Amino acid sequence: MRLCGKTLITMQTLNRTQEPEVKPFPDIELPEAEHITLANGLPLHILNSGTQDVLKVEFLFSAGALKQPARLVAAMTVEAIGEGTDKRTSKEISEQLDFYGSYMKTDSSRDTPALVLYTLSKHLDKTLPVIKDLLLNATYPENELKTYRENSKQKLISGEKKVSVMASKLIYEILYGKEHPFGYRVIPRDFDNVTRQQLLDFHHAHYRALDCDVIISGRVTPEVLDTFKKEFENIPAKVSSFNNNTPTPEPSADKKQVHEVPNVVQSAIKIARPLFSKTHPDYIPLQVLNTVFGGYFGSRLMTNIREDKGYTYGIGSGLVPLGTTGIWSIGSEVGVEVTKATLKEIYHEMKVLREEPVSQEELDTVRNYMLGVFLKDIDGPFALAEKYISLLKYGLDYSYYQRWIKTVKTITPAEIQALANKYLREEDFYELVVGKLG
Repeated sequence: MRLCGKTLITMQTLNRTQEPEVKPFPDIELPEAEHITLANGLPLHILNSGTQDVLKVEFLFSAGALKQPARLVAAMTVEAIGEGTDKRTSKEISEQLDFYGSYMKTDSSRDTPALVLYTLSKHLDKTLPVIKDLLLNATYPENELKTYRENSKQKLISGEKKVSVMASKLIYEILYGKEHPFGYRVIPRDFDNVTRQQLLDFHHAHYRALDCDVIISGRVTPEVLDTFKKEFENIPAKVSSFNNNTPTPEPSADKKQVHEVPNVVQSAIKIARPLFSKTHPDYIPLQVLNTVFGGYFGSRLMTNIREDKGYTYGIGSGLVPLGTTGIWSIGSEVGVEVTKATLKEIYHEMKVLREEPVSQEELDTVRNYMLGVFLKDIDGPFALAEKYISLLKYGLDYSYYQRWIKTVKTITPAEIQALANKYLREEDFYELVVGKLG
């Protein structure tokens, strides 16, 4: 207790020997997206939340690698869309967005590429016309493409000097096949093989045709919707459903591969198996098993291989849905002298999960971690939009998240062990080492 002027202030000492109270996870009803279809058929998905005068506008296209006529066409079409239109140069596009405190980014994901605008709500009438111009009139000028190609090739060559980058690319080639849309590995000459006309044709078929869904999050006022109607309602929209029908993968016959890299002190390890998309009934419970195994800092892999053995700074595992398929991947970088030992320990942890049930204490820790991350991931309108998009791409509704929460809360050690025996079998995984086996 101390006096401050005439005010008596009582100081409370924090008792650090006493654990804070653990409160139960609250019941959650996620704010659901509203849906408006413009007169031309263009769907708007609206998450009106937050008090700040900001907007995220995402044009999500059904124009990924599954629809491209040749390698890289889908990715280059969206990545180079800002290089100019018949009205604006790339510099003028950047300057106009910058003037209004806005910026644009692209996402060249394998399945659903996107064009994203971040802007103040009050300036949407000035910034949305720039995006509209790109969607309708991008010209992919040859002089700009030349610079884009050279920069992309140099970035590719520089990145592939890292064993981790090379391993991340090769594992998809191993699991899907060298010619599969999700499996082929980009090489420098691929950029030269894509022509300006291919980009224009693909842009016309999907971007100019508005073959997309629009997700608007933030402070969505009536004026915002009026601006969308004014800019887009009179343009014919194609709007096809997302194409998740993935061609059958053709994985490598060689399930254990070493790609030697001379003069390296670390090797990159990737161990992965084919899986399925998030529509599969086992996908949610597998997320719990994955978290126990390698999905957070306190996981089995981290505890063993980082904390106990000291082989690496980090190791983790994750589920990656792609179209109607997916993969389960484990990755790390380790010293070449402990590469074999690390592989042995990874398979050992698989074996333990198959043979021994997870303790209730460990499972409770994982539950609390996963539920806490979920709360963080729905904090704010942009985060809510990301959660909605992950449903939209797979034709799911909000009941998916209620099932997710229920599963995380109620899954038992016996159910986790059964999943481990079904999906964590060593013989189902493909093993890749880039560097040296040691």
